[in-house]
Amino acid sequence: MEVVQSVLEAASAHPLAAAGVTVAGAAFLYWLTSPSTPSRKKATPLVKDPKPGVVYLFQFPPSFKTRNVSPFCLKLEMYLRISGIPHEVVRGDHYFKSATLKLPFIQIGDKVINDSGLIISYLKKNFKDIDAHLTAEQKSISVAFTRLVEEHLYFGSVYFRWIYEQSAKVWLPEAFRGVPFLLRGFISRMAQKGVKRDLWGQGIARFTDEEKLELMTSDLEALSTFLGKKKNFIVEGEVHELDIVVYSLLANILFVPMSSPLKERLNGYKNLVDFAEAMDKVLNAKKNE
Repeated sequence: MEVVQSVLEAASAHPLAAAGVTVAGAAFLYWLTSPSTPSRKKATPLVKDPKPGVVYLFQFPPSFKTRNVSPFCLKLEMYLRISGIPHEVVRGDHYFKSATLKLPFIQIGDKVINDSGLIISYLKKNFKDIDAHLTAEQKSISVAFTRLVEEHLYFGSVYFRWIYEQSAKVWLPEAFRGVPFLLRGFISRMAQKGVKRDLWGQGIARFTDEEKLELMTSDLEALSTFLGKKKNFIVEGEVHELDIVVYSLLANILFVPMSSPLKERLNGYKNLVDFAEAMDKVLNAKKNE
């Protein structure tokens, strides 16, 4: 494990890193040689002289000219914007420097925190809680729907982006555009294989496409029914964490330019599409403030 981590660090300084070798090669070297239950890395601050009280958000570089192709990165960025917490976005290929090998993560002073849910919990306790005035029942509803979105619907969206043939033909070349041409096909196939392995372990890849779509449709139906004619999920006219969670995933299905049965099914729920488009305008307005 220590040897692989040393290779990752050395790769970041290699001249070919600018061509994208570090992005894919180092990450998949780690993936290929890691044990089945890899150990967590030590969280290391990346910003050497952080500004006091500023949250540094590390997330993926932009793709498809969209705001963010990771719902979890988008969720966290939107929470920071909506809550007005001072922050700076650091875009780049930082995932192999993450303690969990995942993005997003944040740095506050010398403290590094991983996982968007744990980060938001920390921000609520130490900066601003946009759900502070909600009732216990409303908070319970928020947790339940968050689990539906992030622990079920999300994995269906990953399948229909990475594995479903029509979508993968669009997604993989974009995801690995920084990789040298001669390596791109190999690396993208390895990535796709790794995602499929993870989805098999999670369970969603064990179903037929028709069965997957049926399961995802039940999630969309639940979200659409609960939203009804309202503009927001919890409190009309107020943006809360659940609104951000739902928007971040719906946006990654609707606004990324690729077709899939899941996207077609989502487009059939007009109130969810209207909600996502309205939230996108809210985020744009916050970005320009």
